[in-house]
Amino acid sequence: MTDPNPLLPHSNPATPPAPELEAQAHHRSLDDAIEHFIGDFRWTHLLQSTILSFAWFFDAQQTFITVFTDAQPKWSCKNSTLNYDNDSFSCNNNSNICNLSKDSWNWNTPSQTSIISEWSLECASPIITGLPASSFFAGCFVGGFVLATLADSNLGRKNLLVLASLIMSISGFFTAFSTNIWIYAAFRFISGFGRCTVGTSALVLSTELVGKKWRGNVGILGFILFTFGFLSLPAIAFLLEGCSWRLIYLYISIPSLFYSILVYFSVHESPRWLFVKGKKQEFVETLRKLASPEKRNSLLEAEISFFSDFGEKLGQNGFYSALKILLQKDWAWRRLSAAMAAAFGLGMMYYGMPLSLGNLSFDLYLSVTLNALSEFPASILAFVLIGKLNRKGSVLGLGLVSGICSLICVMVRNNRGMKIAVEMLSFSSACTAVDLLLIYTLELFPTSVRNSAVGMVRQALVVAGVISPVLVAAGENEWFSYGVFGVTMQWLLLMRFVISTFLLVSIVFIPIGVVSLFASQDVVEIIDRYESDCIPIGSRNDKVGFIQSSEDKTCNRTLRVPKNMKQPIYVYYQLDNFYQNHRRYVKSRSDQQLRNRGSETNTDACKPEDAVGNNLPIVPCGLIAWSLFNDTYRFTHKNQNLTINKRGISWKSDRDRKFGKEVYPKNFQIGTLIGGARLDTSKPLSEQEDLIVWMRTAALPTFRKLYGKIEKDLQEGDVIHVTLQNNYNTYSFNGKKKLVLSTSSWLGGKNDFIGIAYLTATWRSIIFVMEPKSRRSLMLSVETVQVDTALFLS
Repeated sequence: MTDPNPLLPHSNPATPPAPELEAQAHHRSLDDAIEHFIGDFRWTHLLQSTILSFAWFFDAQQTFITVFTDAQPKWSCKNSTLNYDNDSFSCNNNSNICNLSKDSWNWNTPSQTSIISEWSLECASPIITGLPASSFFAGCFVGGFVLATLADSNLGRKNLLVLASLIMSISGFFTAFSTNIWIYAAFRFISGFGRCTVGTSALVLSTELVGKKWRGNVGILGFILFTFGFLSLPAIAFLLEGCSWRLIYLYISIPSLFYSILVYFSVHESPRWLFVKGKKQEFVETLRKLASPEKRNSLLEAEISFFSDFGEKLGQNGFYSALKILLQKDWAWRRLSAAMAAAFGLGMMYYGMPLSLGNLSFDLYLSVTLNALSEFPASILAFVLIGKLNRKGSVLGLGLVSGICSLICVMVRNNRGMKIAVEMLSFSSACTAVDLLLIYTLELFPTSVRNSAVGMVRQALVVAGVISPVLVAAGENEWFSYGVFGVTMQWLLLMRFVISTFLLVSIVFIPIGVVSLFASQDVVEIIDRYESDCIPIGSRNDKVGFIQSSEDKTCNRTLRVPKNMKQPIYVYYQLDNFYQNHRRYVKSRSDQQLRNRGSETNTDACKPEDAVGNNLPIVPCGLIAWSLFNDTYRFTHKNQNLTINKRGISWKSDRDRKFGKEVYPKNFQIGTLIGGARLDTSKPLSEQEDLIVWMRTAALPTFRKLYGKIEKDLQEGDVIHVTLQNNYNTYSFNGKKKLVLSTSSWLGGKNDFIGIAYLTATWRSIIFVMEPKSRRSLMLSVETVQVDTALFLS
């Protein structure tokens, strides 16, 4: 179907060309003319394409250089002795560097190896230390909108590539001479501003200098060199290990500067762009240089004159004329919206799906190398198959494979090997789909707007990367991240089913939301906060002193049952403002020691709670076990004790696999500092369920942990007397303690959020379905508009 408002005006069919011109002009379109003269892939095309593709090499270097230049170096103590006086520690490997004096530690490498050590930013706010990287991507955002359309309007592909590369390389060169973090961030912004269009201009220009048959291979070549550019960084950094970070910038910026000069003097401008702009002489000269010797003589002046005159009528001269066309033409906007939506979905996978390789405990050089190599198979696969693959079908298929693999990751959490393999397949599929999508975008848009369209699609990829959550390959609760990425991928790539999907969501989510809310309302909870009330009035000005003293900590509380509570009634203790997810706290444990009796000396990760006396190992070691909750509760109902069943309160998999049946507590809580509860030395760790529950650390600072179960029904109005021992010190960090009694439903404990979330999603779905079709079609239509291929100057 032909677009009623064509992007490019057609010549008047009522005025036939002159007979002599008609006899000589065998190639009536730009596509036919260029295919005739440059359709054969010669060494000239190979040289031009290779030179242009190297822009991606320098693009990758500038993008990832801060992995090394902004990294925090390792440090060590000058004196690693411990001092427990006044509950404080002297310098040790687990110390917070910001709490130590400058005289007690030093960097393991010269201070000039990183901006962190050179400018003493080790204790600066994350906003400050992350400012250079943020500035770089901010520059990419700004430059992507400011510069991208210049390649279609005023400057052309080649000139913009040279300009952008010069900006990137010169700013990178001067970055090496920064004197503080602010100047450094400013230069990174300028570098990002130039870098944003380097890859796009190189991709578009390299594919417009060859025939259709070779366009896909030439485009993929740039992506392969991007991987090599990424790989070159750890090699350069390793060779300069111990040297100034400034040298890394010089080593990548100076070659990039010479590359810009090489492009200017050795690369041709796009003949298609020259034609569209009506630049007759440059168009003819470029075609002759690219054509084979036997075809140069067939480039007839009459034919050239015909095409050049036509080209002058097509010229768009506005500064943002290309962007205006993309926004004003309905078919162009719909195609661009669909491509950007697909790019966003792929970007969620490409940037948000981390491979476990990048998070393993390797050194920085090996970790970055493995991350870069993970993209290499995808680029090679795309290069080999690009000529045989259907573009749209391949992008959809690879996107679905990536999304499905992401969802599979949720179901194989306990099989680490399979999980990593599925992650790699998901990531590789996303990489290949991204490569094909950019090539597909090249073919979807005509010469006059091609560079702008590709630039906007790359911007959508970057936006997805910016908002993607950071995933950990072997994390405990990664189901949410992988599930969201997988569903997002398939939702965006199957947009023609979106309306039906929203209707289905509305139909299904309403009863689920309502039922979930009712189930949550059926749960009965009794919550009693006691940390303040259980301090004697005379000691409330010094709560820490009281809790650390030897005074009696017994406290009596009275609870009234608001509704009938059917057994089992779960007893929880809740702590607020306790950060069990702190990195150093979470790592302070030895899983090998907990499982295996023969590994009791494996305490390297447990410092300072690793050993006592003459280096006798603590079992279980580490800060998590040391800080075991030690408040106790005893319940009385109608003058009878309520038995609290503590069996089965932990996960069976933890008891069977993580805590050994032959591992017994040893040297636990006998040091100078007593952290929390003591353990029964006659019971193996697999039977110490309070410890097992505590050792499963919480993700949020407010959490509940199961204390036990009351296996007796309670009636409305019943009074329960609680005798508790207020032993646990939450006063040092302004924490709160609460006792919680709760029933459960088929949905679990009390949680209104699930029902509200379902109903909110239902409301939004209904609103979306009710929006005018004209608004939805701009985002969702992928196949409803087909533009006459004669309009595309491919």
